Amino acid sequence: MSIKREAKKLLKTWLKQQGHDRCHYYPDIFISLLKLFKIDNYNPNLPKQSEFKKGCEQYQKDEYFAELGKAMVLLDEAKLIIQKVIT
Repeated sequence: MSIKREAKKLLKTWLKQQGHDRCHYYPDIFISLLKLFKIDNYNPNLPKQSEFKKGCEQYQKDEYFAELGKAMVLLDEAKLIIQKVIT
């Protein structure tokens, strides 16, 4: 399998995760990608716990607002359909 396909497979695996497993920090995926691209001198510089929590909170906000945005688009489309039916 090509490197590009393998990387795509790893990322799709991450996208299917739910809850905390879908966190922006998912070491199994990153480690697998590093191995795939033969990067062996990686030494993570982990943030302080408070900074990490802020990142988690931001990730959640981004995800929830994206879902809210999709719902709003559907609601607007429904309103247009209703207006066409009524008029």
